[in-house]
Amino acid sequence: MLLCRVSPVYQTLARWGLRSQRGGGLLLSRPVSSRCHGVSPGEGSAQPGEAGSAQTLYRDTVLLPRTEFPMKLTGQKLLDRELQIQQECGFAELYSWQRERKAKKEFCLHDGPPYANGDPHVGHALNKILKDIRNRFEMLRGRQIHYIPGWDCHGLPIELKALGELSTSGLSPLQIRQKAREFAEGAIARQKAAFQRWGVMANWEQCYYTFDGAYEAAQLKVFQEMHSKVVTSALHT
Repeated sequence: MLLCRVSPVYQTLARWGLRSQRGGGLLLSRPVSSRCHGVSPGEGSAQPGEAGSAQTLYRDTVLLPRTEFPMKLTGQKLLDRELQIQQECGFAELYSWQRERKAKKEFCLHDGPPYANGDPHVGHALNKILKDIRNRFEMLRGRQIHYIPGWDCHGLPIELKALGELSTSGLSPLQIRQKAREFAEGAIARQKAAFQRWGVMANWEQCYYTFDGAYEAAQLKVFQEMHSKVVTSALHT
């Protein structure tokens, strides 16, 4: 290694480290060793009278930041840490807090809803975190954020997932819809819990779901208005 062969540099750093320790300086927090992996004894080891020893690794000469975060968490430990961070940082109250403060402008993010057809995955994380970054950026600009998340609860993917382990013979259309609704409700609960653990700032108390009767009625009303405009336009041409 090239760095391991520059012994004068290491000797100088070692002397500075000793001088800093004796003088109370902050240059180095520990003596510097010039020993590196892959270097024969004596080639890069500390000389008598210099700081360090042959047993000190090269990584001890690098002043890296220290963190209490573990490098890897899985399973229940990961879930517990996410909940701990959420509680200590107050993410659950952040949306209501920023809605109560005075602001001259409002920023409304129209959320393209995810399908309620499975567990949360990295695609959900990318989608929600990017949107959360934009919302927090606008909040720092002094705007009120209006963000109501929702879920798309209709479609063949949900029906296929719901009926994947069941026999469709003998089931009526209403029974199939009920099975699909139950599956969608379970997927929504799991996805919503994950989004909240990730600290996404949103109005989680008033989410919208496309299988709600009020939402379906509003969709039918919009469709009726579109149909009426098309018919009116056709009569005038």
